[in-house]
Formats: sequence, structure tokens, C-alpha cells
Amino acid sequence: MKQFTAFCFTRMSRSSAALAAGLLLAATIRYHLLENDALQCQADAAGGWCRLRAALGWTLYHQLVGLTGLALAIAAWLPTLRHLALPGLLVAGCGLALYNTTYAAFATIVALLAAQQPARPN
Repeated sequence: MKQFTAFCFTRMSRSSAALAAGLLLAATIRYHLLENDALQCQADAAGGWCRLRAALGWTLYHQLVGLTGLALAIAAWLPTLRHLALPGLLVAGCGLALYNTTYAAFATIVALLAAQQPARPN
């Protein structure tokens, strides 16, 4: 029983760390790039930061962050792709803080459940 408890705790620790890292990355992007008033991007601005901000806005508008997290989370249910659960949690965490909560919330649950599955027996 002790070994099983340590095994589950290790999996939950990794899952929690991946989700926290995604939330931290998304908060950094959100408050330093998207909602930064100092970037003064105009409609015809050709600066690198302005193009990056526009591209990120396009991905958020089309919910691509949440959909990517969901795709990774669903793929993590396949036995050979079980390692995609943590990247799925990272992307889902980004989606939760970057206005993609519709798909990212579902991706978070699916990826958390996939990360808790035992390894495939050899």
C-alpha cells in the first residue's frame, strides 16, 4: 500500500507541476504581451512584437490553444502516447488563463485522468 501511495503522489506531483507551469506561462504571456499598454501596436505596425501579438490573438480567437490541449489529452489515452499527458496539461493550463476555457477545462480533466493511468505492462 505504501508503494502505491508513493506512486500516485509522484504522478500527481508531476501533473500539478505541469498544470502550474502552463498557468504561469499563460499569465506571463497575457500580462506582458497581450494586455501590455506599453506596446502601442497600431493597425499597420510591422514590429516583431506587434506581429507576435497579432498572431497570438488570432490563435486565441480561433480557440487553438484549448483545442491543442484537448488533442494532446485525447492522444494521451493511447498506450503508446501516454507521455503526451503532461504536455497536454501544460497547454491546457495555458488555455485556462488565455481565454480558451471552453476546450481547456475539458482538456485539463482528460489529461489529468490520462496522467493517472498506470503504465502499459510489457
